Amino acid sequence: MGRQPNEVLILNHEGCFLDYGHPGYVRRLLREGRASVYSRSPFAIKMHRPSEPDLNGRQTMNQNPKMIVNFTKFFAGEPRDVYLQNLSDKQLSLQFELPGGAVESFLVPAVKDPINLSQHIPWQAIVNSTDLRRMSTKRPAILNLMNEDQYREYYANKAKRYEILTDDGKPDIEKAIEVAETKANLIRNHQPLPDAPDPKPIHDVVRDADGKQVAKPFEMAASEEICRPKILHLVNQVGNPKLEDKDRMPVKAFLEEVENLPNLTVDELEYILAHGYYKTVKKWAKAEMEKAVAAGASEGAEG
Repeated sequence: MGRQPNEVLILNHEGCFLDYGHPGYVRRLLREGRASVYSRSPFAIKMHRPSEPDLNGRQTMNQNPKMIVNFTKFFAGEPRDVYLQNLSDKQLSLQFELPGGAVESFLVPAVKDPINLSQHIPWQAIVNSTDLRRMSTKRPAILNLMNEDQYREYYANKAKRYEILTDDGKPDIEKAIEVAETKANLIRNHQPLPDAPDPKPIHDVVRDADGKQVAKPFEMAASEEICRPKILHLVNQVGNPKLEDKDRMPVKAFLEEVENLPNLTVDELEYILAHGYYKTVKKWAKAEMEKAVAAGASEGAEG
């Protein structure tokens, strides 16, 4: 149940997290009066009633038996592994009360890859966490509880997308999980990611209005008004002409980073297209721009 770029957050009729939907599908729900706009930032819609099969006969989200929408029901039954996905673009801190009264903090990194919370926190502490309950039942939710089937489905899709394959060419789910867990642990412990380029921006020396020499990151001066700093920094790790090929951020790592950024604008996608260096990155940015432009044109026509 991983989120794809440009997909819209959908809440059920009770205001709980339901799914993500393609902009075209979301526009149809709004047009048919089956949903209404719930929030603008982040953009989210809310279903008016329990979902029924849509016009194509597809079973909708509430009829999916794997969908987790109720905190109490999710934790009913025997102890088991609990999987957690951060739906926000910020790292989140959760508090858990351990046996004996001790309190442990746990940092959920600002990445969309779900984690196995049970590897870090005991079952009963998870069940009793008011932070976890509040963030997973918030409207819209910022944490998504997942069962094991959803968790493995997410990584099966990711392994296929990023060509993380077994020797016989099948998606290597365990390897994809291992890579994601390693990255999350490094982020949580404030350690540099392996094989990552120098995180400090590479600067050019330029002259300011008074003629003094100042250092500014590559492309920052011309682009800081249309792109968020995170995008400028990422593009600098692949598109800076001063970098040798061996020092550039790998294409898969770059795509994973930008796909995790919410609400990419046409200007930002255009910047990535112009300076993304890799053909795969430019192809991705072009496709996302076309989708964003088409969505904007459709919304304008409907308005």
